[in-house]
Amino acid sequence: MWRVFRFFLGIALATMLSYSAAHAQSNEVDGQDSCQVNDLIPLSLTGLWTGDLEKEQYQCFVLEMKEGSFARLRLGLEIGAIKASLFAPADTSSVMQVYANEEEKERVMAWAADMAGSYLLRIEALQRTMTMRVQLESLESPELYAARVHTLEANPRVRSLSDHMLKLNSVDPNDDDFSDLLLLRNNLNDVRIVMLGEASHHNGTDFLAKGRLIRFLHSELGFDILAFEAGFYNMSKTWEAIRSGEDPHKAFSKGAFWMWALSAQVEPLVRYVSNSLNTDRPLELAGIDIQVSARAPELPHDLREFLLDKDFPTPFTNPKSPESEILTGLSEVRFRTREKAFPDSVIWFQFVESLARTADEIGNLEPTRETMYWKRVLVNMGYHARMVFYMYMYSKGLRLPTRENDRRDQQMAENLIWMIEEFYPGRKIIVWAHSGHILRASNELIVNPDLGITLGDAVWKVFKNQMYSIAPVSYGGSFGFPNLINTIVPDQYPEAEFEELMAATGQSISLVDLRQGIKQDRWFGGSFIARPIGNISMRSVWSHHFDAFLFLKTQEPNNLLEE
Repeated sequence: MWRVFRFFLGIALATMLSYSAAHAQSNEVDGQDSCQVNDLIPLSLTGLWTGDLEKEQYQCFVLEMKEGSFARLRLGLEIGAIKASLFAPADTSSVMQVYANEEEKERVMAWAADMAGSYLLRIEALQRTMTMRVQLESLESPELYAARVHTLEANPRVRSLSDHMLKLNSVDPNDDDFSDLLLLRNNLNDVRIVMLGEASHHNGTDFLAKGRLIRFLHSELGFDILAFEAGFYNMSKTWEAIRSGEDPHKAFSKGAFWMWALSAQVEPLVRYVSNSLNTDRPLELAGIDIQVSARAPELPHDLREFLLDKDFPTPFTNPKSPESEILTGLSEVRFRTREKAFPDSVIWFQFVESLARTADEIGNLEPTRETMYWKRVLVNMGYHARMVFYMYMYSKGLRLPTRENDRRDQQMAENLIWMIEEFYPGRKIIVWAHSGHILRASNELIVNPDLGITLGDAVWKVFKNQMYSIAPVSYGGSFGFPNLINTIVPDQYPEAEFEELMAATGQSISLVDLRQGIKQDRWFGGSFIARPIGNISMRSVWSHHFDAFLFLKTQEPNNLLEE
């Protein structure tokens, strides 16, 4: 799974850098005034700047632009991480801000000049950064850029999109007028699993749009399980708390990862789930992840009570056993990557083996929902323990065993398949996850053909067209969370990207069915450039990876709930 983890660590830049590091950067340092102490380096089409920066050092560049002109430049580095901020003439706050790191290697910045004057680029090293490169790739005159925009509006691909997209009215999860979504019913006639992605775990508008789609799928199409990319045990505790009448937000925090639990854009969906208890068909929450997604201090006690009730002792019935102590540490999220007091490796793997033995013993019991559930909890905890241990070892400079690379996605898929076939037979499931997980045919992804088996790959092999995946894409805006905001950069390639073509249709929110693109031999069933993963442009045959793109013209970052 480490190949997958590193890939998305590199491209999901809003989550790549720590919250505390971002919080530590002051507004004064972000301002362009800080560049006055440096010699400004002019950017030109014939120049390539290379250099090294120590942590917190910065270098500033300047580009003279006419009003209406267009510039595109490329940033690269071999080691380290940088924050690049662009300032318009006489503007004290940045108009564009992107991050790059050694996993991704390169980022593109592109913009049209709203006014004439000096545009300043400030690059700060967030870590010691080696072999950094800054190159201006193109500088188009106002006349040339205006002609290119006009040509884009007349592009036949734009007309094709206008004729075949499903135009949506809103991303408001409280909007229950679904007249705009009813045509989607035809696409989902025989579908049992709808997977809803997000380009980044901090794409706030993605969250809103998914919330409205979930409400439609539940109220109109009979989907009544919502499975999150979150801990299997954690989300069962969330559902238990919601059913018991606990405050929905507090209950959701027991299961979901923090970026969803603390999101203002997810909160309306949580309230909807809670209110659905008053109907004859509630929307039930579940989790498919092997990870512990939130503190779960009840887990050791709940397991001990179950085992004692079934009258067979294991190390987990003794709260003072080494196995119970490690389980307590994992369930309370004590073990961090650089934990100094990390348990001895022999003891750790005795714990993993004990989990496996106990799961096998539970599997020999009568297959009730309770025994099936607890076996699944222990199997997932075993894989989570291995993942935590190998991440700890990686932090010490040791590589992961090859077979561990894809395990998280494979186990999420096994959890989901088990839910559909055994735990929730006959019911229809919605999956909430990163688009990089619901992606299928991952070996065809040109940017990283060694990505490994994904959740989407494994589930597709079993259910084929009974699975339908939707990946949001955005033309512009920003993503991230307070103090760590990335600009979504349009026009990253000289060739028109999918999002640019969609913006040229004049629609703000639309759904394009890529599956129909294949059937009808439309261009969007073939190869083109888009940015459904990490908000970064890539070329691929996207209809092999997803069934539909949900176009959102403007993306907003993840707005965290006020405490």
